[in-house]
Amino acid sequence: MKTLSTLIIFAVVLLSGCKKDNYMNSAVITGWDLRMCASCGGLMINFTDSTRPYAGVYYDLTNTAQSLGLSDTVSVFPIYMRVNWTHPANAYGNIITITGFQRE
Repeated sequence: MKTLSTLIIFAVVLLSGCKKDNYMNSAVITGWDLRMCASCGGLMINFTDSTRPYAGVYYDLTNTAQSLGLSDTVSVFPIYMRVNWTHPANAYGNIITITGFQRE
């Protein structure tokens, strides 16, 4: 009986330490959007593992570099992440906001 209770306690402690990765997508931050237009600027991200800026379908982020743990001047791209994201209610086009992230 003592062995069974010890085993159960061990299993509970072991399982309570597990954390599931609940991020929606793998993503790549490819760099700064340097185009000169009204909705341009900021960081660019894609969900296709492309490491080239402006390649394929990419999105501009409303997040600042600092809010993602990046430096405005020192960050080396590409940066691989797992992210949760949403389209801002007042934005149009390929603009998203990262709501949660984990660097890979």
